[in-house]
Amino acid sequence: MLYRCSVFLWCDPLMAMTELPTIACVNVPALPLQVLARRHADWVESPMAVVDADRPTGRVCWVSQRAWTAGVRPGMRYAAALSLCGELRAGEVSVDEVRGALDGLARELGRFSPSVERSAEHEGVFWVDVRGLGRLYSSLEQWADALERALTGLGYRSTLVVGYDRFSVYALAVARHRVRVSRSREEEASFVRRVPLERLRLEPGLLAALDGLGLRTLGELIRLPRAQVSRRLGAAAERLYVQLREGSSVPVQAEVESESRRREVQLGYAERDSGRILRRVESELPGLMGVLLAAGEVLVELRLGFELERAVGERAGVELEESIRPATPTLDEGLILDLVRLRLDSVPVSSGVVRLWLEARSRVAVREQGSLLSERPRRDLAVANRALAQLRAEFGDGAVGAWVCGDGHLVDVATRWEPFVALRPAKPRQSGGEVSLIRRVFGAPQALPPRPRQEPDGWLVRGPRLGPVVWSSPEQIVAGGWWATEVQREYRFLETSKGHLLWAFFDRRRRRWFLHGVVE
Repeated sequence: MLYRCSVFLWCDPLMAMTELPTIACVNVPALPLQVLARRHADWVESPMAVVDADRPTGRVCWVSQRAWTAGVRPGMRYAAALSLCGELRAGEVSVDEVRGALDGLARELGRFSPSVERSAEHEGVFWVDVRGLGRLYSSLEQWADALERALTGLGYRSTLVVGYDRFSVYALAVARHRVRVSRSREEEASFVRRVPLERLRLEPGLLAALDGLGLRTLGELIRLPRAQVSRRLGAAAERLYVQLREGSSVPVQAEVESESRRREVQLGYAERDSGRILRRVESELPGLMGVLLAAGEVLVELRLGFELERAVGERAGVELEESIRPATPTLDEGLILDLVRLRLDSVPVSSGVVRLWLEARSRVAVREQGSLLSERPRRDLAVANRALAQLRAEFGDGAVGAWVCGDGHLVDVATRWEPFVALRPAKPRQSGGEVSLIRRVFGAPQALPPRPRQEPDGWLVRGPRLGPVVWSSPEQIVAGGWWATEVQREYRFLETSKGHLLWAFFDRRRRRWFLHGVVE
C-alpha cells in the first residue's frame, strides 16, 4: 500500500547558523562614579569626581569626562583638583555602596539569563550565558537591546558584547567596541586584534613596558613569539598572550542565588537578651553553611542585621548592621559563633530586637596541601590572625590596623591609621650593622617649660629626671596648612645629659616650646 503524507520542518532562525554565540560580557565602567551620579542626579551635567576622603587632602580616585577635560586626574589631591576646576562636584563612595550596586546589577542580569558570573578581578564586569535564548527572543540583538534598556532604566551606562570566547568578549566590552553580536569566530578574532592595549585594565608597569616596545594593539602583541613575551615582559604579559592566542572556553560560573545565602528571623516580640539572640543565630547558621558547602565555597564575611523595636511616634524601627570577618575563609561554625558572641556585646540589644537576618559573603574554596614533615615557624600567623579577628569582632573593624606613611608634609598628617585583615610574614631587611632608631610621636604635643636665656645653665625640658639639654640639632622649619589653621614650627632634636633624645619644636604663633616625641 502506498501512503501519501506531508512533512513540515520548522527551524529557529538562530539555530540556522552553523555555530551560535555562547557567552556575553557586560561592562559597567567607572562603577563608583556611576553610583555617585545616581546618588546626586543634579550633578550629572557638572564635572564629577570620587574621592577617598571628602577633605582638601583627600585623593581623587575616579573622574568624569568633563572633569578630565578640565585637567582633573586620578591621584590628585582634592584641593589641587578644585584649583583646576572650580565647578567640580566630589563625594565619597563606600565599599558597601559599590557592593550593593554589584548585587543589584547581578539580580537585574539574572532576569535575562539563568547563569550570571561577576568578575572577581575587574569591578563592574559580568559574564552572561546566552545559550538557549533563541526560544525567548527572535535574535540575540533583540536580547542585547532589552538588557541594555533595563540597565539604562536603573541609571547605569554599560557596554554589552555577545560572542564565542570569554576573553574576546571581555576585551571588546572593556574597549567599548561598536560590535554588539559577533557573527563568527573569525570576525570576533579580527575585532579583538584591533583593540588598543591602553583600553584594557592592565597594570601601569606592564602597559609602560608594552608601549616601550612599540606595541599598541592586541594584534601587535600576538605576532610576537611566546618565549620572547615571557622573557622580556614577565608572567602577566605571558598570561595575556596565552588568553589572546588560545582563547578561553571556561563556561559561565553561575552564582548561588543570594536568597539562599540569607536567613531572616521574625521574632514577633522585642528580644533584649543577647544570649537568646545568639541561640537564634546558632539555629540559622548550619543551614547557611550547608549552602556554601554544597556550592564548594567558604565563608569570607557574615553580615548580621538587627531591627530594633519601634519607638513611640516612629513609623519604623532602627536597623543596625554588623560585619563579622574571620581571620581566614572558613566553614567552622564554632569559630563564627565565638566572633558573633563578641560582637553582640557591643550591639545595643537592650532596645529590643524584633527582627534579625544573616547574610553570607563567600568565595570558592581552595584546597591547601601540606606536609606532615614540614617545619612550622615559631610564630604561627594563623593563631595571631584569629586573635586579631576576635579583637575586630569585639571592638569593631577599625580596631586592628597599622600606621602607614602618608603624603602630607605636616607631621600630623604624615601618617595615617590603615585597618588590615590579616598579618603577613615578616620580611626583615639587612641593616648592615647599623642601629635603627624609632621616633615615637605623641598624639598631642606636650607643653615644655621656657628655654633659659643662659644656655650653660642647662634646659630641664622634662625635669631633673632626664637631665639638662647638652646638645641641640639645627632647626628644621615646617610651615603650611592654608586650608585649616596656619602652622609655623621650628623642629629640633634635643639630647640630655643622661642620653635621652627628644624631638621638640618651637611654635612661632604661640611662642612656646612643645615636645612632639621621643627617639628610642
